Amino acid sequence: MFTLYRLIIYSGIATFTCLVITAVLGITGANYSIHGKMGITTFVFACVHGGLVLYKQMKIRRAKKQAMKQVPK
Repeated sequence: MFTLYRLIIYSGIATFTCLVITAVLGITGANYSIHGKMGITTFVFACVHGGLVLYKQMKIRRAKKQAMKQVPK
């Protein structure tokens, strides 16, 4: 079962892997078309990863606000 934490970890691993592959393709002078497509794939994975991290932070902040509202004064 996928949890938010696992999705963040896996998308980060996928982003890093794609980034390394893109860099290797660029350094070795591989076909520019493949390098470009891999760069777009890396960007998409990075956006997904960043979005998941931001979503997690928003959930944490929302939970803290709810907890603060329930604390007796």
